[in-house]
Amino acid sequence: MKDLEIAALVVGSGPTGLLTANLLGRYGVSTLLVERNASTSDLPKAILLDDEGLRALQAVGLAAEVGSHVITGYGARYYDPDGQCFAEVGAPVTENGYHRRNAFLQPDLEVIMRQGLNRFDCVTPLFETTFDSFSHGDGNVEALLTDKNGNRFRARSRFLLACDGARSTVRDRLEFVMEGRTDSRDWVVIDTRNDPDSDRFSKFFCDPARPVVSIPAPGGGRRYEFMVLPGEDAEQMTQLDCVRQVLAHVRDFAQEDIVRCAVYTFHSRVAERLVAGRVALLGDAAHLSPPFAGQGMNAGLRDAFNVAWKVALGVAGAADAAILDSYEAERRQPIIDMIDYAVALGEIVMPRGGVDEAAKQAIREMLLGRGTPGGTISAMKPKPDASYQAGWLCPVKQSHSDDLTGRALPQPKVTTAAGDGIRLDAAFGPWFALVGFGPASVDVLNRLDQGIWRDLQVTRVVVVSDEEPYPDTLDTTDCKIVRLAEVANHGLAAQFGRVLLVRPDRFVAGWCDATSAQEFAASVRRQCSV
Repeated sequence: MKDLEIAALVVGSGPTGLLTANLLGRYGVSTLLVERNASTSDLPKAILLDDEGLRALQAVGLAAEVGSHVITGYGARYYDPDGQCFAEVGAPVTENGYHRRNAFLQPDLEVIMRQGLNRFDCVTPLFETTFDSFSHGDGNVEALLTDKNGNRFRARSRFLLACDGARSTVRDRLEFVMEGRTDSRDWVVIDTRNDPDSDRFSKFFCDPARPVVSIPAPGGGRRYEFMVLPGEDAEQMTQLDCVRQVLAHVRDFAQEDIVRCAVYTFHSRVAERLVAGRVALLGDAAHLSPPFAGQGMNAGLRDAFNVAWKVALGVAGAADAAILDSYEAERRQPIIDMIDYAVALGEIVMPRGGVDEAAKQAIREMLLGRGTPGGTISAMKPKPDASYQAGWLCPVKQSHSDDLTGRALPQPKVTTAAGDGIRLDAAFGPWFALVGFGPASVDVLNRLDQGIWRDLQVTRVVVVSDEEPYPDTLDTTDCKIVRLAEVANHGLAAQFGRVLLVRPDRFVAGWCDATSAQEFAASVRRQCSV
């Protein structure tokens, strides 16, 4: 193998690495994806794909194909030790445009994402290739790799994105410590086929004597998880007789219906740093979460969605390598918040005391996002929403309650001028978008005719309500117009009259109105200065 020169090196072909490579391919970045295994994983590890994950897959054109392989919109039920359901959480379509909870099989997802790379001539996947070491500085990263025949070669890149899992070689080479804790309680995880339970709910049996979890899976399968108790041998508890005994109150098991049975240890850890110069840690290389919120893999997809376009900006010369610092500034706190959320859900599933009526009510209050009278338990929404206070943002107006800067833009369904119904992101393309709301925003868009928008490959979009006429002062050859029904239902009414700059990861970088257009353009230009 000859030495290679590429713009980005992605290490690891799990879901995080595969999404990163697909995004970089969509942005036209020359990318090398290296993976030590011969193919993608054939193990059903992650099992929940959330609304944000599907939105990221939409950005690379794979959401529809992945969606055909998932169970959409399943909820969660919580049971007391007597088997009585005392709390239920639904899975509605969220502001991201997809159901909050969707069951999938990780091998199916990885195959689709791996095949998706075939669309991009600029992406080269190298399987059976070992990442040995690297050095970075002087504007480049140099990695030493070994191919399947034992031949060593070098890959020089502008950026290195480490998606190489919990035992990350890159993180170890950087000597970054994983801060946090590891739970002393192991769990046995069983994946099944031909399961008699077709209920579209995750079931959490909150029994202090032995917590148990049951989760739906596609293809008539299901996942079961139970805690290993003190004094029990974890490996012994994976044997069929033990599994049958522990889960006798749930179902019986035949050996041929068990796809996998493994022991898991749960971690709550975050790397002390996510970025070192031109090197970034993503997914399990950067953070490890307990599974009770189903956010381990999804957090990695959010990492990829956040960082890939920043690498593309750096490669294109619209930003320097320091743009990776904004990844750490934006993602660290949401990562911690999501881990804390998963830990809190784990305390529900693994109650240390009894599950009396007071405890049940407290759990219901937490799950429904309402505070307990007296403030003894803080409010907990179904999933924390990321809100960036610092990073790649361009605020020019004083923040107030309806300011979407640093937050994901809601993605309702809209209608194009041709009458086609689409999700809003489909109007943006893969890159940045200047999105005006209402006819009054047209004048603002016209004032934003600056070179910086060409550098950002901006798509211009105007959203009008069903009650408003199409604007007649806009050059429609350079702008898309879409209609939005029921504006108030999507939390966008306050945005009318404004223009928002929407990033490729669909977060709002900032906004302006007629009084601040020039100031806003200058702020964006400063953010892109190199």
